[in-house]
Amino acid sequence: QSNPAAIDLIYSNGTKGVAATTATTISLGFTHQLTKVTLNVTKDETIETLNGLGVNIKGVSTEGEFNLADGTLTATAGTNNKDVAMYIDAQGTTATATAIILPTAASTDQTSLNLTFNLNGQSFTHTISDASIFEKGTNVALTPTCLSTTGNRLLQ
Repeated sequence: QSNPAAIDLIYSNGTKGVAATTATTISLGFTHQLTKVTLNVTKDETIETLNGLGVNIKGVSTEGEFNLADGTLTATAGTNNKDVAMYIDAQGTTATATAIILPTAASTDQTSLNLTFNLNGQSFTHTISDASIFEKGTNVALTPTCLSTTGNRLLQ
């Protein structure tokens, strides 16, 4: 996840139906086929720093097949049990966590996603029950706030 360009998938069918000998300029119009997830994490005054924050997306499909003829992406059945460690850029009081994942529509058995936040030996899991928001070509941006109440971190 530290090098998004290496794992991104873009597609264009701009040459579909165009003869190889054509002298016409062709517009390719590439579109992203995967989903980017961005968490803009902040903290309240009870947490000193977000340095050391880790975030995992749990229960994600990580394998699939892409059909070049019709542009469809299908997750491999039974592969939605994987954990994806998000790339973290922590700057003390704020952190950005990013990951590129298969869109949930590619998997027929993907109904929710769990985000597990780890900081200073404590962890908290938040379930996103509407997995339909993770569509191809989108950047799903969420803004969680880490809180601490009597030693138990909560998420807002």
